[in-house]
Amino acid sequence: MATRARDLMRSPVPTVPPDASAAPVAKARRENGIHRVLVAGKGSLLGIVTAFDLLGLPEGRDL
Repeated sequence: MATRARDLMRSPVPTVPPDASAAPVAKARRENGIHRVLVAGKGSLLGIVTAFDLLGLPEGRDL
């Protein structure tokens, strides 16, 4: 039998609201051992923030 997505997925899914600063995104990554954090609002997936996105923040900018 093939492995299905539901067998691999994490539930509940760690998410942040669209108005969250970078700090809660970094915290969600660290606490959940993940590289991508979903941005969700009003019951919909709005986007994804990746580790690479966080690395791209301008130097000296607060998380």
